[in-house]
Amino acid sequence: MLITFIRHSKVNFNSSTPITSWGLTDEGVKLASELAESEVVRNIEMVHSSLEIKSLETAVIIAKKNGLNIQTDSRFSEITTFTNRIFPNFEEYAETFFTDKVERWNSGESKVEALTRFQKALDECVKIEEGKGRSNIAIVTHGAILALFGAQFTKQPIWEIHKKIKQPDIALFDTEKQQFLQIQGKVCWWEFIEQ
Repeated sequence: MLITFIRHSKVNFNSSTPITSWGLTDEGVKLASELAESEVVRNIEMVHSSLEIKSLETAVIIAKKNGLNIQTDSRFSEITTFTNRIFPNFEEYAETFFTDKVERWNSGESKVEALTRFQKALDECVKIEEGKGRSNIAIVTHGAILALFGAQFTKQPIWEIHKKIKQPDIALFDTEKQQFLQIQGKVCWWEFIEQ
């Protein structure tokens, strides 16, 4: 199975709205539309998405442009440590979390809890899709959970990976080989990745 992991497009930061309800900016809509027309995305057979608005909006743009269905799963959501409240200096808080200086913030998930949740959803998704004869799906999700998942397959620290993932961004993952694949000469979204 080939999985195209997609980080949601650029978001509309709004401190009066819960983070999970943030939608895309006009630029984010444009970038998601451009991504939907890429060759990598045009080969997808099904789109799965987090229930957070920014991911859903990205997924809808991709699915609509390519005539695909969308399946949602709350377990593809961001690490709850980052969604329970808005941090005044997000990068500082994220670094302390990813470098193991704290286990969690705001009664949110630890790295182990978040990765376990995400991996279980991913395993179930792959099993269902393979049962339907599909071999190429997309999962639209979030930067921190993608960095955490991706770090299992690289020599790079989670914090360094997290800093490199853009909005939107993609990476191809082969579930049989358990490795990321090259896109236009890059292994994935982390230009410097070492496997």
